[in-house]
Amino acid sequence: MTSFHIPEPELALLASDPDAITPDRAREVHAHLAVCSDCADTFDTFVSTFAGEDDDAYLASERSVSSRSYGALVARENADADEQLKGYFAEPEKAAWRNLAAQRKFVHGGVVRRLAKKAFDICASEPLNALTFADAAIAVAEAIPTSQYPSNALHDLRGRAYKERANALNRLGEPAAALEALEHAEREYDQTTSNTLGLGNVALVRASAYFLLEQLPEADLEVQIAEGLYARLGDAERHTKARYLRGNIKYQSHDIEAAIELFHTVLRYGESVDSKQWVATASNALGNCVLDINDIENAAVLFSKALAIFRITGPTDDRIAAEWGMARVLLVRGRFQESLRELQRVRAQYTTLGMTNQAGVAALDEMEAMVALGLFKQVAALAHAVFVTFTEAGMLTSALTALAYIQTAAAEGRLTREQVREVRRFVKRVEREPELLFVPPPDDPTKKR
Repeated sequence: MTSFHIPEPELALLASDPDAITPDRAREVHAHLAVCSDCADTFDTFVSTFAGEDDDAYLASERSVSSRSYGALVARENADADEQLKGYFAEPEKAAWRNLAAQRKFVHGGVVRRLAKKAFDICASEPLNALTFADAAIAVAEAIPTSQYPSNALHDLRGRAYKERANALNRLGEPAAALEALEHAEREYDQTTSNTLGLGNVALVRASAYFLLEQLPEADLEVQIAEGLYARLGDAERHTKARYLRGNIKYQSHDIEAAIELFHTVLRYGESVDSKQWVATASNALGNCVLDINDIENAAVLFSKALAIFRITGPTDDRIAAEWGMARVLLVRGRFQESLRELQRVRAQYTTLGMTNQAGVAALDEMEAMVALGLFKQVAALAHAVFVTFTEAGMLTSALTALAYIQTAAAEGRLTREQVREVRRFVKRVEREPELLFVPPPDDPTKKR
């Protein structure tokens, strides 16, 4: 993110009348738009507003003059919204209990834009508050009279608000509800003349919803739609987001080769724009891929690179994921005591964050280290604890059956590392294919019963 922004009246002028700006300045602005998502969103709002509208009805007699006027209006509305919403952003519960749409001072486009932006900015860290702000944005957008703005602008505002609602719902683990919100967003964007970015965003969030629902073919189709729309716009940042999601879809589909190729493109992009976050994110994803194909040394390098960045920048769950990757490297290298210690830390952190599934899978890695150290009683106790946690979380019966098998085999002293790995693979797979039944792996004839 850049530290400065292009004045909104200038963005409005560029959107409506590109020839009114010198070529050199236009190139500077477009270069800025390529790296600043805030300005890019504002610019697209103006493009959507002016595209196909009747000059006499909406833009007065001279397009450049009217576009400056509209840009100034947007700037004033945004400044007003910044002032009016200070208290609500500081205390989100105020927005939850107050009907902003019922108060005339809040019913304008600036409030919708600022609420939607706030929802987007905090979605990863505070998804429940993000949902509150997105719902408030929807209510305000729906309350704006149709005559107050050009129709393109109003539908764009409503589409963005519904898209942010879907974003928050995905983060809260409600992808089915997110899909419903996206239907609303798509209907709004379909009523605008310039809607490439809006529909691209809808496709990307819809792909994420399908991914969470374990509908991987549908997720892959939607994310490719998003990629194509972002490529048409020349939006490299969002195009990279789409490629990263497609890499995760390929990884979950066990197409490791395709996932590696996609994650490498993400890494190259991050390096080309000097984005430490993209470098770390791609490195961590690649680390998981190459560890799965037993390229241990390369995995160690990639996880170390990701961890060095995430420890400084966060977010917390990404940092824990990289620590988990390093712990798995230690496990594969046979450094069982070190691995066990690190895996215990990883599981404890996931448990604190309430990330039950991740904590359970990390516990299975922990059990593998314990088996290697001959700690069968500890394995049985940990398997029982995870069984209880999974039961309380409503985990699928087949996953519980797999954990019960681990507990029994450990108590009898006949559990092997490969059997633990088989259970780990099953638990990961049953998340995507809930109809699977657990079949116990074959016993090692050298182990006592």
